Amino acid sequence: CECEEKRLALFREHPGYLDALGEAFLPLLVDVYEASMDPNVQSLCVTLLLAFFLACRERPELVRRSLDPTQLARFLANLLLVGASKSMTLACLLIVHELLERHPTPYSL
Repeated sequence: CECEEKRLALFREHPGYLDALGEAFLPLLVDVYEASMDPNVQSLCVTLLLAFFLACRERPELVRRSLDPTQLARFLANLLLVGASKSMTLACLLIVHELLERHPTPYSL
C-alpha cells in the first residue's frame, strides 16, 4: 500500500517520531482497550497496536521501553483467550508473530 510505504519512509527519516508515538500511545492504547466495553474501540486499539509493531520492526528496544514485556504478554494472552472476534484474534496473532519473529528477547521461551 502506498500509504504504508510513505509512513515507513517517514519513520525511517525521523526515528524520533516513532519514539514519541511509542512512549505516548502504546501504554495508552492498552489502557483504553482494557477500560472500554465498546468492541469497536477495542478493535481499533488492537489494530493500532499492530500497525505500530509493524512500523517498528527494526526497533525492538522501543517496544520494550514503551511497554513492560510482562504486561504486554499478559495483555496479548488475555486477548487470545477471550477471542472477541476473528479480526481481533487475527490481529493479536499477528502481533504475537511479530514479537516472536522480530523481537524474540524477552518473549521467546
